[in-house]
Amino acid sequence: RTRYMLKTKRTGSNIPNTSNTKVFIIALMAIMLLGVLIGTLAFCNMNSNDVSNLSFITQGFIKNRAEQTFIKTIAASFSSAGVLALICFLLGFCAIAQPVELLIPLFRGLGLGTSIAYIYSCYGVRGFFITFIMIIPHAVISSIAIIIAARESIRLSNLFTSIAMSTKTDIEMRSSIKLYLLKFLILFGIIGISSLIDSILTFVFARVLF
Repeated sequence: RTRYMLKTKRTGSNIPNTSNTKVFIIALMAIMLLGVLIGTLAFCNMNSNDVSNLSFITQGFIKNRAEQTFIKTIAASFSSAGVLALICFLLGFCAIAQPVELLIPLFRGLGLGTSIAYIYSCYGVRGFFITFIMIIPHAVISSIAIIIAARESIRLSNLFTSIAMSTKTDIEMRSSIKLYLLKFLILFGIIGISSLIDSILTFVFARVLF
């Protein structure tokens, strides 16, 4: 196994290198921020019908957050980020899913950008406090978790591709999958804690802000 790992490090592969963690994380953050920018610009260029449709969805969401129970708020908050993390998890077992995995942070950013832009336009100055207290904390923590989930998903996909395109054995596969499962368990835990914080903030401030 040691000989195989040393050989792998020396020879490498023609799969894009994701070993530089900081650079790769920054790249995924940039993709998500691009999504936020596109989502914001998209909202600014919406016609009245599109804004009305978005208003119906967003106002319903805000009203529900102000009125629903503590447990329901946790569940709703967890599902918004948990579904994307679950998609990343499943895509990691596909050797050619890298393009889709890169789109997950972009999709997350699009949703955040559009929602925040709408809240600002609808509530004015109050929208700043709504966003800062009830949106940003959960959005930042869960978005970091989604970025890491996308990175791990791409790494596992790369490993599957590397094995499929070479005559090397899959000695690393079992240990890699075990580590992959552990990392995603931690990521789902982080999203759960973030959802708990989000629910507490909603419970404390919703009646004041709305």
